[in-house]
Amino acid sequence: MGLLQDGIQDPWLDKIAAEITSNGIEAVSYCPALSLPICAQIRAYSIWFHLKKKFGNFLQPIEDLKPEGVNVKASWKWICSYSLRQKVDPRSEWGNSGNVKIEITPKYEDDKKECEPLSSYIIKRKKGKSFHSDIVTRAAVEANFKKMDSDDFFQCFESPPSIPTNSVTVGSVKCSHEPIFIAGRYCKYSRQLSQTPWIIDNVRKTELSVEELISRHILSLLNASECKFSASGREDVDVRTLGKGRPFVFEVINPKRTVFSTERMKTLQDKINTTTTLIFVRDVQVVEKKDLGKLKHGEESKSKVYSALCVLPGRAVMSEHIETLNSCNLPITLQQKTPIRVLHRRSLATRERRILEMSAVLIENNSEMFKLFVRTDAGTYVKEFVHGDFGRTQPNIATILGVDADILALDVMEVALDWPPELQ
Repeated sequence: MGLLQDGIQDPWLDKIAAEITSNGIEAVSYCPALSLPICAQIRAYSIWFHLKKKFGNFLQPIEDLKPEGVNVKASWKWICSYSLRQKVDPRSEWGNSGNVKIEITPKYEDDKKECEPLSSYIIKRKKGKSFHSDIVTRAAVEANFKKMDSDDFFQCFESPPSIPTNSVTVGSVKCSHEPIFIAGRYCKYSRQLSQTPWIIDNVRKTELSVEELISRHILSLLNASECKFSASGREDVDVRTLGKGRPFVFEVINPKRTVFSTERMKTLQDKINTTTTLIFVRDVQVVEKKDLGKLKHGEESKSKVYSALCVLPGRAVMSEHIETLNSCNLPITLQQKTPIRVLHRRSLATRERRILEMSAVLIENNSEMFKLFVRTDAGTYVKEFVHGDFGRTQPNIATILGVDADILALDVMEVALDWPPELQ
């Protein structure tokens, strides 16, 4: 076609390799993809019609060599992948299944000029019908040339094509990577820290969040600009998460650094833990997308264990109160209307939840408080189970004891989800 001779030479490939390395790309596999100028398709058809006219009477296979059956881009990839591999990283793999897609868009100054005959041909065939201003597309080339015979072609196009007066250059090189998923478990030690950025009417309610304390290190390590956070449930700002922590995962969008090792993940984990005392992470690892369903399943179906510091306003906590709570028949089935405190973000509904295990203990040398330990279904509002939320949760600690009850502090002690796998 007279266009891509330079495309397999070192100056072209050096520029592509330089663009990859200057972007900080670090990966184990690459998939180069070349996007040809539209006029390259026209030139290919021009050559085919020329060969058909000259040799078609005694060389039948020419009929089977239509341009749409000859993949120039695949040929370029086959020729150039080895050289690109040597220039970027000899240890890497280059092929159709590479994780990093390298989109190479050449620039050819005469592309529009060489497409003008096709534009005129399409307009003539439209016969006054409306059409988009950009009518010469790759799809239009295929659609029109498949139905075009030799006479029509030779009336509109030059055949064989003329020798190009300008070279095709490397226009742009765009690198993109499929998302990477990094999972782990976090403990939250602050009662003034939200799980995700808490912003109302463009005003931040908390200075930081669990998500931000972790994501800034992930983005830095993977040289990415965006990531999405998910967790197995959420705790209120004033609730701590203790024990082994709550499972979480980050979907890292278009990371540039994707070569991972156990040591690198350990470095990431240590960096998070040494730069803050508000949270602690463990079991940080790369996971497969197919495993993310386990996180969602745990959010909706797994049990959780809580520790609540409770009071009986206006009265001392007696051993009889503790005995009453410890002698309840389990499980306790609750009917919980959407709590008043979350009505602004959750629909009004009555949800059935269960208290699976429950025990209470007196606090030594303090007759005004007691500790309540409960294992509940996922999605149980524990604060409302204690004080009743003006009767919206039934039964509750207040109705069980027959006196007012309230909660001073709440901790998540366990999220019963064995994911991601525990690391040694």
